Amino acid sequence: MPNVLLQDLNAVIHGTSRHGLPYDIAHVTILLQTDSQIPPELEWAIPHVEDIPPKALNLIKDGKTPIYPMLKSKLREGLSDFFTNVDSNNMEGTLEDIEQALLLTSMHVTTIEPLENNDCRYVISYKYRLYPVEQNIFDFKVLLPFDGLGMINGSKLQVTLVSPIGSAIDPVITDAKDFNGQSVANEQIAPIALVGKQIVSFEIHQDPIFTIRYHY
Repeated sequence: MPNVLLQDLNAVIHGTSRHGLPYDIAHVTILLQTDSQIPPELEWAIPHVEDIPPKALNLIKDGKTPIYPMLKSKLREGLSDFFTNVDSNNMEGTLEDIEQALLLTSMHVTTIEPLENNDCRYVISYKYRLYPVEQNIFDFKVLLPFDGLGMINGSKLQVTLVSPIGSAIDPVITDAKDFNGQSVANEQIAPIALVGKQIVSFEIHQDPIFTIRYHY
């Protein structure tokens, strides 16, 4: 398994919900450095803003579905209990499986190609629709490092997000937590002078799920 030396995520959120659309748009770019080349058999499902059909949107536009790059094989494994859930009338589990299947089919499934001058450095870019979890409240989520990549001593994860014009980042909800729900990083929030935006950044050496909440 390749290990992450550096994964530097930069996200810019555009406040399209302030201009008549029911969602904002998140633009994400990631610089990734690993200690060995990522094997071509590892494929990720990468979000893409134009490819989510209306029927799928009805399930994910509650804003609570995390949308970020996921290992294709892991998404497929999550669907293995679909018929068990159907046969046992497990409505919640069935809907979760349908949601995962729709996400998988609407994302771009791809390998990650290295930069042309270095086999262990990569740049990944994607954009997607960010729906509110409540009126005027949005959660940006991402899991780092990507599924299928490991962490070693000295690995560094960085997240920087620029919020939309006229929004404020919620310091209570915004956090990086491990899979046990424990906070593993402290964020820094600062205003960007003159343009009515805020910026939040994390630097961490563990593998958390990042949640960044902002509101209008």
